[in-house]
Amino acid sequence: MTSLQSGEHYAYDAFSVDQGFSINSAKTISMIEPQLDVLAGQRVSASYYDEVAMNQAYDCADGCTNNCKNDGYVRKVNGVCTCFCPPYLGT
Repeated sequence: MTSLQSGEHYAYDAFSVDQGFSINSAKTISMIEPQLDVLAGQRVSASYYDEVAMNQAYDCADGCTNNCKNDGYVRKVNGVCTCFCPPYLGT
């Protein structure tokens, strides 16, 4: 399973000859559920789950003992451990 809003996804017209230049640019990638096509390929920032993966890969919470709720993860900034939750959910 993957986050469709991950910065690691290509846009639905990523390999199209007229990518981004036409409202009718050819789809080269599609979701199983077509209504989700618009979610793929955002390049504004890392998604919440991209951040979780990077945090785990680099052991960013090493030494923290927080127990986060709501699928949150521990983020350590300037030596302070805090819970960071998905958008719209509290700690």
